[in-house]
Amino acid sequence: MGMCWGFFCLLLNVINYLLVISSNNNTLSVILDRIFNRSKFTSMKKNILTGFLVCFVVFLSAQVPHTINYQAIARNASGTALANTNVSVEFRIHDQTAGGTVVFDQTFSTQTNQFGLFTLAIGDTSGTIVTGTIGGINWAGGPKFLEVDLNGTAMGTTQMVSVPYALYAETSGTPGVTGPTGASGASGATGATGATGATGSAIIVTTSSSATTTLSISVVNYAGGTITINAPDTGTVVVDAAVYMRLEHVNGTNDLLTLVIGTTAVDLGDPEDNTFWTQPGALPTYPANPYSFRVRRAFAVSAGSHTYYLNGFMTSGATANDVFFFDSMHAMYYPN
Repeated sequence: MGMCWGFFCLLLNVINYLLVISSNNNTLSVILDRIFNRSKFTSMKKNILTGFLVCFVVFLSAQVPHTINYQAIARNASGTALANTNVSVEFRIHDQTAGGTVVFDQTFSTQTNQFGLFTLAIGDTSGTIVTGTIGGINWAGGPKFLEVDLNGTAMGTTQMVSVPYALYAETSGTPGVTGPTGASGASGATGATGATGATGSAIIVTTSSSATTTLSISVVNYAGGTITINAPDTGTVVVDAAVYMRLEHVNGTNDLLTLVIGTTAVDLGDPEDNTFWTQPGALPTYPANPYSFRVRRAFAVSAGSHTYYLNGFMTSGATANDVFFFDSMHAMYYPN
């Protein structure tokens, strides 16, 4: 059980911490639109905060942890990261709507690292709780919205996705699967009902790479962009990759990038398995800018070892400056 919790803690810390903003003020919005399918962010007058809300809830026989991890990079109005700087952060969780009743309010004082990055656990005792508790939120009672303030400046309010609502499962009262009927006794009497079967546990593997691999018009496997997982039985493996790239654009040439998780170093799967990025040729020429992408694919598996590959290619617009430069992959096995 301790090892299982350790794996989940490791997974909580393997997240995207290398967010960058180019001189084009719209670049951040374009990236976030493509990764998270959200509308573009509006400009902020003071500090600019870019954050990822990451929540993994582990169901063990012990108590469920009532915290939600939050990691972000603090920047000033010109886009410069606030490195090694003391910042104050306030989180408010609203019920039903972005302006609804505040069911939880907590403040933190922390310091960014050399990259402007800071990590907090919403609901943790290291902060000062103003209102409510994470464990006391009625996650089953409708939508919840997270509002974030940085140094007293509102950074916006975003609807929370489904993962945090899994906290509700702690008190849902759903029974386990009933065990099979026992074998008949020698006298022919019906055997006793078997014990309730235990819920199967997931298996998680993580890898990362910081190699540099140049893209081309042919399929390229990112150096180090592989992951292997051992499935104990038939089931499903979900592979997820956070990918960081530098891409150059030349005026007059349409750029089209394709990314996919494959079963071989040249596998592109089906179109619905692909992640695409395009840039119209009408845009002016600009040097290689950093971009980040999320790639995911699910596989039906049998018992045994399975290896998966992060592949990509430029259908058009490839230059020598189009490269992979970092990735973080994880694979999770789910039993049938």
